Amino acid sequence: MLDRPDLPDDAGPSPAPDDTHTPPEPDGTSPGPDDTAPPPGPDATEPPESDGIVVVGQPADRKRWRGWPWAVAALAGVAIVVLLAYLAVALAGTRSDVEALSADLAQMKGDVTDAGTRLGDVESQLSDLDVWLTAVLGSSFSDAIPANGDLPPFEETSNDLAVLAGMTLPTIEGPEYGSGTTVTYHPDDGVARVWLVWAHWCPHCQAELPELATWYRDNAALYPDIELVTVSTAIDESRGNPLLPYLEESAFPFPVIIDEDGTQASHFGATVFPFWVITDPDGTVLVRLGGELDISQVDAIFAQLADIAANS
Repeated sequence: MLDRPDLPDDAGPSPAPDDTHTPPEPDGTSPGPDDTAPPPGPDATEPPESDGIVVVGQPADRKRWRGWPWAVAALAGVAIVVLLAYLAVALAGTRSDVEALSADLAQMKGDVTDAGTRLGDVESQLSDLDVWLTAVLGSSFSDAIPANGDLPPFEETSNDLAVLAGMTLPTIEGPEYGSGTTVTYHPDDGVARVWLVWAHWCPHCQAELPELATWYRDNAALYPDIELVTVSTAIDESRGNPLLPYLEESAFPFPVIIDEDGTQASHFGATVFPFWVITDPDGTVLVRLGGELDISQVDAIFAQLADIAANS
């Protein structure tokens, strides 16, 4: 409530109760002496004066707490600090990922460069080989390799074009003696093989085959991952020692494919008998050998080929 204004000094005394005029009641009568309000007693006091405004409904001495803006500001500051810390960690992780990606790209670039260098070396070697073939054989690299996929005709084991070019033996197929069925060998089927191309009338073949059969019976179980396959070719019944009686008498323990028209011998590039071709599990030609081998050499070939097959 507002302060009570002070009365002027020249104001007279208040009229006595008897001199006051009381407005008539609604019924036209005037109140009697008993109806007037009694004067204040000796204990009545005036309301205390106040220099300020008192809020209704609250004690005069209680003040509203004004610290909430600072609390809100403090919480906002903490939230900003946490956000900045999270962003710092995220940026650090992103920077690490970028650095790792850069390292990977650098490694890939190095690998591509190395591959290009190796490719250049291969092309240089092929170019040198082409020059060598032209000078020695009188033909270029492309001319020396048959267009039908056969191995080139065998000349010698050293500097063998089939080995230098990393050629793959083509598919070999034909009737198998004993089973009466046509068999097909895909040299790139994951099996390492020793191939022997021979002729029934060849004296070196007739000397080697019985010894090879004896060795195979005793040692084949030691090389379960290697196959020995033979091909009888250049069939000529007029030269004595007919093929079928010879096969019946010999009873070889290894497969014998009958090459009736010489097609399979051409796949090997055979030019001599006996003729050995060694292929790895991918069918790649590892070596070609012409002539009769000692059984100790055969044993060494199987042992080395077993190591190659185990590491493929």
